Amino acid sequence: MSASSYAPLDSYAPTIFSEALATNYMNAGFLMLLLYDHVITLDKEVDWIWTLQWRLPKVIFIVNRYAITPLLVILSCQSAAT
Repeated sequence: MSASSYAPLDSYAPTIFSEALATNYMNAGFLMLLLYDHVITLDKEVDWIWTLQWRLPKVIFIVNRYAITPLLVILSCQSAAT
């Protein structure tokens, strides 16, 4: 296979890299917004959620808040590395 067969893809490379970089910046921005939300609502969470008995709504909240967020961070880091 000759090197000239990749020539058409070279013209798209700056666009692809620019879009990937913009996606990484957006992911980082949204993750920071999510972490900011966690910080500013922690006092209300302690008052309202942690005082409840262990039932389904509390479990759903905790899974949504503390299991999904690290998963999103891991997926964002993986997409930034590729």
